[in-house]
Amino acid sequence: MDAQLHEKSLDFSEDNNTIYDKWADTYETYVSSIGYLGPTNFSHFFLELLKKSNILKNQKLRILDFGCGTGLLGLNVYEDLKLKENIDVEIVGVDISDKMLEKAKDKNVYNKIININILDVELNEVKKILGEFDFIISCGVFLEGHVPFTIFSKLKELVKRDIIFTVRESFIHSRNDEYNKYVKENENYKEYDIEYLDNVKCKLVVI
Repeated sequence: MDAQLHEKSLDFSEDNNTIYDKWADTYETYVSSIGYLGPTNFSHFFLELLKKSNILKNQKLRILDFGCGTGLLGLNVYEDLKLKENIDVEIVGVDISDKMLEKAKDKNVYNKIININILDVELNEVKKILGEFDFIISCGVFLEGHVPFTIFSKLKELVKRDIIFTVRESFIHSRNDEYNKYVKENENYKEYDIEYLDNVKCKLVVI
């Protein structure tokens, strides 16, 4: 069942809202079983990035977890930044699946959780609902069947510092022109290899 839902989620013709509502209860057990290390490795990278930027304990950081799902990335970031380093963080999670958001809420690491499809909402309305963030983070969202790179035209308007996200290499190759236009042409573009999922090549990108 989980493998079937996983396969369906990679198809743009499928309704991912419905898929992830069905998948929420078993999602974390399944991704753990197939070697999903993305959230853990992402969070470690994010902490090191903040240390190098000297913006750890000087201010409160407002962070948007875009496509937060069940909250695996938010949990790791909260533990690494707040609990281990005592960094003052406010984490807001957004997703399109109510059931996944219920799981995220149970982790008690998000200051606010919102069901919103940013693609379908006008930018001014998105700004009213979400506000502005120091960082936008996202793990496991930019891959086949999920969110197109065009979303960055809106995300860039919500962030003061960096957008940091994972992206499967296969998804970059399948939408190379779109990727170049909305992501890679950013003057601050940097990419890194990340151990993400067994047998899946993935980049961690900072713009």
